[in-house]
Amino acid sequence: MGKVKHLFLGIVIALITLSFSFIYSQTESDTTHYSLQVFEQYLDSLDPNDLSTLDKSVTRYHQLFEKSSIITRDTAFIIFWRYYVTVADSLGAMFVQDEKYNSFYNIKDFDESSSKNDRLKKNLLEKNRRLNETDFKILKKVNHYGYKFDIIEGLILVSIADPKFVLKNFTGLISSEMKQYITKVIEEIDTAGGSDTVLSISLDSLVDRLFWWENFIKKNQAFFLIDDCISTYDGYLFTLMLGTDKTPTFNPENLKIKEKFKKIYEKIIRQHKGTQAAEIISKYYNVLAKNNFVVNKEAIDFAFRFLE
Repeated sequence: MGKVKHLFLGIVIALITLSFSFIYSQTESDTTHYSLQVFEQYLDSLDPNDLSTLDKSVTRYHQLFEKSSIITRDTAFIIFWRYYVTVADSLGAMFVQDEKYNSFYNIKDFDESSSKNDRLKKNLLEKNRRLNETDFKILKKVNHYGYKFDIIEGLILVSIADPKFVLKNFTGLISSEMKQYITKVIEEIDTAGGSDTVLSISLDSLVDRLFWWENFIKKNQAFFLIDDCISTYDGYLFTLMLGTDKTPTFNPENLKIKEKFKKIYEKIIRQHKGTQAAEIISKYYNVLAKNNFVVNKEAIDFAFRFLE
């Protein structure tokens, strides 16, 4: 089940690796094609270690695409998003060696002007004397752009935490479908937890995500990233069926299903009749029931259909 380790960030990877030949095929003219190339080349010329380049990239987006069609604006936004993710990765690489930034783990919306964060600042300084005013300015700036300091497997990095910067600068330009999509992507990145091999959200939350994506897919069949949405949906189905490396569905000693997973299947079947997910989980439940709820090859093969 090692393949599941990329589930929570898979949707982001899909965006980053999206083929630009596909993107350009969606645009309506050579002029649009050229504008997208210009934008991509401009972002490639920027220094991703400099947060202020995000403001520059937003300004360039507005200059090039404010009067473009909605599909072009969405396409250009994906090019921006790729750069936005790159900036997070680059900043993480800058700070990864400095353990003092572990003190900033998971802090969002830091603003020295608020009394709440003034108390937080004093508390952090008491615990970590290595921190200084420059560090707090960095924290404030990182938060301003929708990022936070995070820790995964003991290493400090910068991750996307809040849609505020994106929504402030692109609402009214990107489609409502893209706005819903990217807001959900950011929410799910931020709740992915410290290790992508541990199921760090409750099963009920996992089910909520599954049905959010099912409803989104049903309502937005023409959305040009619909295949990525389906992949995310399938990934959650797979996780419900087999769990993750460190949160398996079946007890390792006897390979029998854990009671909490059995109950969540029964809840889905009972409460979500008529949905695609309920139909799939019902079939999987019946496969398991035939073998006294002990996992076997038939069950594993059934689950792996959703990881292709």
